[in-house]
Amino acid sequence: MGRIFELFVAVTLVVAGCSESDGESASPVAGTHAVSGSGGTPSAPPPSDGGQGGGSGMIATGGTPAAGASGGSGGSMTLDGSIDEPSGSGASVADAEIEPDASEPCVRGTVSGSQIIFIGDSFLAAPTSNIAFELEALMQASGSSAYSDTPRFRQLVGTTMEQIVVQYDTEHELNPDIKVVIANGGGNDVLVTDRSCLLEAPPGNAGCTATIANALAHAQRLMAKAEADGVEHLVYFFYPHEPTFGVFQGDAPAINDSLDYTEPMARALCENSPICTFVSLSEAAGDSPGSGYVDRGYHDLDGTHPSPAGSKFFAGAIWAKMVERCIAQ
Repeated sequence: MGRIFELFVAVTLVVAGCSESDGESASPVAGTHAVSGSGGTPSAPPPSDGGQGGGSGMIATGGTPAAGASGGSGGSMTLDGSIDEPSGSGASVADAEIEPDASEPCVRGTVSGSQIIFIGDSFLAAPTSNIAFELEALMQASGSSAYSDTPRFRQLVGTTMEQIVVQYDTEHELNPDIKVVIANGGGNDVLVTDRSCLLEAPPGNAGCTATIANALAHAQRLMAKAEADGVEHLVYFFYPHEPTFGVFQGDAPAINDSLDYTEPMARALCENSPICTFVSLSEAAGDSPGSGYVDRGYHDLDGTHPSPAGSKFFAGAIWAKMVERCIAQ
């Protein structure tokens, strides 16, 4: 439909002698979450309760906030977490939501297993999550050329959004031939570095507001880098609602309010990027932490990670969006 509409407009302008049509701009976004611990890079998908071995978890204790990505397609992030309108010729939210033209069916086999990478925190990395392995299983079952028995897993337990950008940089240095990035991130910025977000949500909590703005700025930088490097798709998924008790052996009465404050900005940042596809796990799960999809998961550390059933469910939600957008088919 997009191309048919453009052709119709072009013909109409020629016939009528008109000269221009107004463009649309969109708002930027990003966000996510994790836990301290250890993780690593596996060589092959394990059984359903398997994990990623090797490597050690990293927890950021500071760091310089990164400025928002520059360029015509991005907006700027303010310290209070709000987002200024972008300038230039970037894609609009409306453009990002246009479905593929039915006359142009999905072309399969354009992405190999070596051209897709996984980056993120413990909501994606084993041993606290099995989402990445479940996604690989879905690729294999569908006959996707993106499946690999030695996937490029860079996700790691305990990483902040700033460190997740470094995960991308590291993988790009090892092999710059990347067409698809599957990512999450931002949760450790509040679960580890600013636990005040668990007790009082923004905007009332000024410190948490600044923490989230900083994480979003790093996410925006990641999207800008990936686009500049020629990445075709960045699939970014945001956390589901969490239980308000048992988070690192403590209570977190404001955790879901903080997530709800962040998600619209994360979505807008992603939709402002021409390569980003946003997946809301909260919407997929019906906003219900009582669904059994999030609990003590694969260990007894906390109640913030996907259970085995949750990993399968969330991977299915992510894969469904990828199929809809013809990503890594």
